[in-house]
Amino acid sequence: MFANIAWCVILTDGKDLGEFNGSDTLIFVAFAVAELTAFVLTLFFADRSGKQLKVVNDCKAVLLSCAAKEHKKDSLEKYPDPIGVKYFDDFSYRIVIFAPKSNVFAYMLERFDASTNLWISCYTSAKKFDTLSELNDDIDVTFENEILE
Repeated sequence: MFANIAWCVILTDGKDLGEFNGSDTLIFVAFAVAELTAFVLTLFFADRSGKQLKVVNDCKAVLLSCAAKEHKKDSLEKYPDPIGVKYFDDFSYRIVIFAPKSNVFAYMLERFDASTNLWISCYTSAKKFDTLSELNDDIDVTFENEILE
């Protein structure tokens, strides 16, 4: 579009609109049509690119979910006395509930990394509680906007 402006100025010798003769007016009309065409084509390709990007992102999400489901039981042995596992966000995140000591209950949030097919801890250390009901209450509050599976 900027190149069209430059060509228009060069071909009309930098005249103002009031100074245009017949050929300058014709050049300016061609410039306006070229600018409008470029603008419409830009909008068209931006729309097509946006739709294609959405398809690509949806496919990535499906692939991540499938890989996470396939590896959903991986690395659970690193947690002592596992009590349960809750998944959300199409199996791409999981909450591992375990009991590291007697009368201590804990959970760890993990996300699935599709590039390595490994579960990555989201916290530096597990959240610990004295009772299982306290742990469940904390999970309910912390993940209230998630549908746990």
